[in-house]
Amino acid sequence: MQTNIQLKDVIVLIIGYRRPDLLESRLNEIERCGVLNLFLSIDGGQDSQTPEMDSIKQGALKKFSKINFKLTHHSENLGLSNHIITSVNTVFKTYKYMILVEDDVVISANFLDTMVRGFNLQKQLNVSGVVSGYSPNFNNSYKNKWRKTHIAYLWGWGCSSEVWKKYTPDLSKIDLERSLMNSQTWLKLNKFQKRFWMRKFLFVRQNPRHTWDHQFTYHSFVNNFVNLSPIFSLVSNEGFNDSRGTHTKGKLPKNLENGELSTMETVHLTKFSTLYSLFDFDNYVTGLNQRIDKILKKRFRQYP
Repeated sequence: MQTNIQLKDVIVLIIGYRRPDLLESRLNEIERCGVLNLFLSIDGGQDSQTPEMDSIKQGALKKFSKINFKLTHHSENLGLSNHIITSVNTVFKTYKYMILVEDDVVISANFLDTMVRGFNLQKQLNVSGVVSGYSPNFNNSYKNKWRKTHIAYLWGWGCSSEVWKKYTPDLSKIDLERSLMNSQTWLKLNKFQKRFWMRKFLFVRQNPRHTWDHQFTYHSFVNNFVNLSPIFSLVSNEGFNDSRGTHTKGKLPKNLENGELSTMETVHLTKFSTLYSLFDFDNYVTGLNQRIDKILKKRFRQYP
């Protein structure tokens, strides 16, 4: 008989740098979620050594004094990609399951419980991959459901240590074309999707420190991961138009402007998984969110 994964089995990793206001919001949200194991990692350098950040750290030590809580503030600036990779490697030395939240990722009140449900659903399905709280569709009126997706959405996400072991940020010595031709996931993509992702993979092969998440999508394809994401989003991102951000300095995308985070219980898989994964990609590339919303909402009215 399978033993269910519980919240006590999962470490939550919060990534911060020089945005104490956002970090304080994430700590308040994660406290309301009932976190039991928490690792707060703050990137270093002069910009992050401020009285405001010191106040956040002292408040966190008091706020989480009754749970398993660890805080690290690096003396040097590692950079976002290296900071995330280093921190994930650290937490997986102790825990088998991890959930990662960056300081600009807003989370719903049921985020942690729902993510743990996702881990258990993966066990039931006997599949490996990322569990994500993100969807480009926002609504809190319909019952939420999981869907399978070939894309690893890495805003408010989690995975097992076994999945993470298959990841490396360095693609410089990999024959991308040949390795992807052995991926059933890759072979199912259309020509446009393949061109889109190959451009990204080739870029990060030449610039491995620019980001880390495109490399994760590559490994998701190569390992044929079955990633889970909700139909209605449990997370959003408030880091856009923030000059302190690393990769979210631009204008807020249209697919993030419309909505309330779902607090509905997210358990069962939807039969529209494959269809909606394609919609996700089109939405991500061309911004068809409003039209997609209308189509999906009509479908969701039929759900029990």
